[in-house]
Amino acid sequence: MVAVEETLDRLADSPLLTQGYRDEVVVFRRRFLNSIRAALEHLRRETGVAADIGAGAGVGLALAHAAGFSHLIAADFHWPEEGRKLYATFPSKQLIAANFNKDHFLSEVPDGSVDYVLSSQTFEHILHHPVGYLEECWRILASGGVLVIDIPNPATLINAVRVLRAQSFAWGDKDFASRPKLTNPDFVPWDIHFREYFPKDFRSLLLDLPSSELVETGFIATEASRGGRGAKSLIKKALALSPVMDTRLLSHSQYAVVRRVA
Repeated sequence: MVAVEETLDRLADSPLLTQGYRDEVVVFRRRFLNSIRAALEHLRRETGVAADIGAGAGVGLALAHAAGFSHLIAADFHWPEEGRKLYATFPSKQLIAANFNKDHFLSEVPDGSVDYVLSSQTFEHILHHPVGYLEECWRILASGGVLVIDIPNPATLINAVRVLRAQSFAWGDKDFASRPKLTNPDFVPWDIHFREYFPKDFRSLLLDLPSSELVETGFIATEASRGGRGAKSLIKKALALSPVMDTRLLSHSQYAVVRRVA
């Protein structure tokens, strides 16, 4: 993991990423490191092919490459030029333009051809058929391979406070109400959380996948942004090394590791 952490540290200041993505590397550092750590720990195959579904600028795949994965598959809806610079550094890669709200969106990837599938902060954006999204990620996973998936955690103290203050804890309520959906076949809503799943339901959906073994679950907190000076930032910095941060009541994200056993 030393090479992985060094790679992430370099990306936090890399000109290959936009400022927004560099900020994400800092704030979501725990999540990035946890995903690749979990994959390496539970994978019962050689590190070969890694796929990131909702890959963004490619940070998750950069860590997979540093960990020894030799071929990288990135799937996302669009690939703006400013977000593709990091991909140019990967020696073996496949970029797929895919609308995850359509069926069979990974049709270019053969069945059982991927050792590690990563889905980070994407599942909550699926409107059309969320289980179909999981099934497509699962279809490409090889026997002994692992799916590492993280999504927002709605069961937090801060969300309880938001509800008490008559505020929504979801993301994109106004956009959800404003945009037509069923009549727009190319609807790609990356700024709307259609559903934030509570832990019990999240795990149940994953266990419904055929030949699945849920080998690890947990919660991951965010870290303070660089230069943050408010009370929230100070609290995060003070608790950064405390295990209490990665608990359900305080964590931004929940995650699960699912291994294909047959």
